[in-house]
Amino acid sequence: MTEYYDVQPSTKLFEYSLSGIYTIATGTSENKKYITQENGMICKDTQESFYQTLVSINKMKSNLNYNRICLSLEKYHWEKIIDDLIITVLAEREI
Repeated sequence: MTEYYDVQPSTKLFEYSLSGIYTIATGTSENKKYITQENGMICKDTQESFYQTLVSINKMKSNLNYNRICLSLEKYHWEKIIDDLIITVLAEREI
């Protein structure tokens, strides 16, 4: 991992979680902000850590829930962003 990569938001993280896919992510500062027990797992950027993460996920796979994964980052869904942020800002400007 490079220093500049650490602060880049991962669009794939949002795409996967909002689609109900449990995500494995490297431990960047940005990934740590959004990965929760509900939607994914953080691993180090090594083969061994990736393997251990796969083993851990395999043990808990029966507890994974599609709806909880989708809802974990729901406020970042485009529809929600438009309704809650953009529409609000535009409405305030019309005042």
